[in-house]
Amino acid sequence: MAMNNLANSYRSLGRVEEALPLQEEVLQKRKQLLGPDHLDTLIAMGNLAISYRSSGRACDALLLEKEALEKRKKLLGPDHRHTLKTMRSLLKTFQQLDMEQELKSLAEVALPLHERVYSVGHKQTVWVRNLLDDVPRKNSA
Repeated sequence: MAMNNLANSYRSLGRVEEALPLQEEVLQKRKQLLGPDHLDTLIAMGNLAISYRSSGRACDALLLEKEALEKRKKLLGPDHRHTLKTMRSLLKTFQQLDMEQELKSLAEVALPLHERVYSVGHKQTVWVRNLLDDVPRKNSA
């Protein structure tokens, strides 16, 4: 727990390179102790993915986020807030990697879920809608 907190503090301070080895170790230990499908393991996976993306390793983040999303859908369901948070994280990675078709496909799934779980005007829902609305403009430009 302390290692995870320290890693998150480093990342919050913009010291991502110091956070990464700690987060990698936290994920490894949680997989060993709790199993690969435990919610705490998936949280560690998501934290590491965010740090990967922040450090320019979006391809590494992509692999973790896809795995975490599938596991969260199975464990929590597609409309759980943690699942939706993982969807948004994956959308950010798709955006960073210019994976417009994947971004559009996931955003089309994520938007109605966000509207139902949060509300039409909630900031997370608006973010997904704006992202989805921006894709056609990029493709036609």
